Amino acid sequence: MRMPDQGPYDAIVVGGGHNGLVCATYLARAGKKVLLLERRSALGGACATEPFPGLPEARQTTASYVLAIMPKRIVGELDLFAHGLTLHERDPNAFTPLRDGRYLMRWNDADKTRAEIAKFSTRDAENYPAFEASLSRLAPFMREMMFMTPPDPFRLRDMPKMLKLGRKMLKLGEDGVRAMADLFTMSEYDYVTRFVRSEPLVGTICSDGIIGTCGGPRSAGTAYVLLHHDIGDLGDMPGRWFYVEGGMGAVGSAIGAAARASGVTVLTDAEAKRVIVEKGRVVGVEALVEGVAMRFSSRVVASGADFHRTFALLDKDDRPEGVDEHLERYDTRSPTWKTNMVIWNTPERHLKWACDYKGPMPPGTIHLPLENADVIERAYDDFKYGRLSTEPILEICCPTTVDRTLAPPQYHVLSILGQYAPFDTPREILQERTLEVMDKYCNIREVLVTADTHSPKDIEARFGLTGGNIFQGAMPLNQLFFMRPTLGMARYRTPVRGFWMCGSSCHPGGGVTGIPGYNAAREILKGW
Repeated sequence: MRMPDQGPYDAIVVGGGHNGLVCATYLARAGKKVLLLERRSALGGACATEPFPGLPEARQTTASYVLAIMPKRIVGELDLFAHGLTLHERDPNAFTPLRDGRYLMRWNDADKTRAEIAKFSTRDAENYPAFEASLSRLAPFMREMMFMTPPDPFRLRDMPKMLKLGRKMLKLGEDGVRAMADLFTMSEYDYVTRFVRSEPLVGTICSDGIIGTCGGPRSAGTAYVLLHHDIGDLGDMPGRWFYVEGGMGAVGSAIGAAARASGVTVLTDAEAKRVIVEKGRVVGVEALVEGVAMRFSSRVVASGADFHRTFALLDKDDRPEGVDEHLERYDTRSPTWKTNMVIWNTPERHLKWACDYKGPMPPGTIHLPLENADVIERAYDDFKYGRLSTEPILEICCPTTVDRTLAPPQYHVLSILGQYAPFDTPREILQERTLEVMDKYCNIREVLVTADTHSPKDIEARFGLTGGNIFQGAMPLNQLFFMRPTLGMARYRTPVRGFWMCGSSCHPGGGVTGIPGYNAAREILKGW
């Protein structure tokens, strides 16, 4: 191993997930000398593309699955397309097969989608645009809000920020303010059924609001998760989701290339073990670099790890008073597992649907078993009482419909998010339960080549996400904005001088956005 420069650095970023990379890159672009430490051998954190065990010629996006809400601002400013990021649009964007032979397809073209909805309800076909408009009218405000540093309501100097935010909200008008309040507090089922009522449309929409959430469609607050997943601006129309060529690991690779081009020193296989504090101020980091203990000096340390793991980097005597109580209250429960599959895709042997759809494999998300929203609620009821869902909810993506870099032509790769599972459910049981659900809709066992399943416990161990939570913490109202991760620490700074947070435990929360890293870098530079 070539001995790395041990500093002093202006800033050390702990964690090479997408937010840590974004934070490090913006700090370096501002002229700072920056070191980034990543404990794994590849950058990107949970945005990882890895070979299937036993079939290395096929690759899986291990944990994450699509790029939906990373903003144009970050992609453009970091020139990620020039650094290798390639996106593939999905059209149709959603497919819901039914056991009675019918199916619902949602397209990027509004007229085609309305024609599909009309198969189930002409009234809903007429009203569906109003539902989409109710989200899209709030999207610009929400995107602006995501780039804000949350004001602290207990700091007098932040009162002007609170007033400014209030004025911006008032510009939405009475209807807009009411819709915003509803989306932050209501269940998604109650919100959606204001506009449309037919199944499987309601269930299909509601499935997007329970991703990574310990709640059902009738749980208060799930309407916000629905909005959170619908505010992306990467496409020509808001809310489009994309496959990344080469899998989601290519996101980390592209931001990593931008970081290096900006002058960041990037060390992989470098696990931060301790943030060193002297006289109440950060002075550096102790790390194992390829197994060798090293000490790096810096006046600033920013952690892209989650709330729990960030403060685990501090010695007990250096931890702020009361932080253990905040950590205990911070909700990191997750019901979500990930199953990735390779299936045959030849003229003689390919996936066939039991419904009336006989076309090619749809590129959009395949929703099972969404006969109606009650199916989701019953699946959540099992989890609520500590059981694996008898009939779990699956969101199935097939990136090889548009990205042939992930597998040879005779194969398709499936990327499946499943809900709801208790934390320590064995992966073998999760995989079998996934197949049981798919059996009811297609010939999955006839075409299955191999599968790899990651339980919430596996996700925690592999990617350092406490509780296996893909958002670095749940996203109910009491863990959003100036309450994320907790009151008094929402401005990315911790009570320890020079110690910052830049991961998804901070505002605006989870999803592959890079915004927490962007905001944290801005705040660090303000106080330089």
